[in-house]
Order: sequence, then structure tokens, then C-alpha cells
Amino acid sequence: MVPIGLAVALGIGVVGGRAGARTERTAAPVVHVVRSGETLWAIARGIVGAAGDPRPVVDRLIETNHLSGRDLDPGRRLILPSG
Repeated sequence: MVPIGLAVALGIGVVGGRAGARTERTAAPVVHVVRSGETLWAIARGIVGAAGDPRPVVDRLIETNHLSGRDLDPGRRLILPSG
């Protein structure tokens, strides 16, 4: 049988060790597969909704996916910007 004082001390050490630990989780990126005839503007509009301004999202789509232009090939996978 373990003395109560030792058991309590070990329990405090375990809890104390966990209290300082940070658990940061990064969300998996959201990927969109381009459909035939789809544009960056339409994808951005879908992200921001009808009341939002899609221009900054278009810029982030280009930057995030290292696009050289605004033309998209069907089947291409785009990482959607977060936040």
C-alpha cells in the first residue's frame, strides 16, 4: 500500500505538469475541388456570402495556392484561406 502523502504528491505533480502544457491543434486545411466553369470570384463569393466583399478572398486564394492567374482548371484542388 502506498502512503497517502506520496500518492497525493505524485497526483499533484501529474496535474501540475499538465496544467502548464499547451495543446495547440491546427485545423486541417479546407480543400475545394474546382468544377468546370468555376471562377475564383464565385468561390470567394461562396466563402464570404452575398453581403461580403470577395476581392480580399480572391487575393488570398491566389496567394495561398500560388496561382499565376485567375484561370482555373477543373479538378484542381484549392486550399481555402482560413479566417
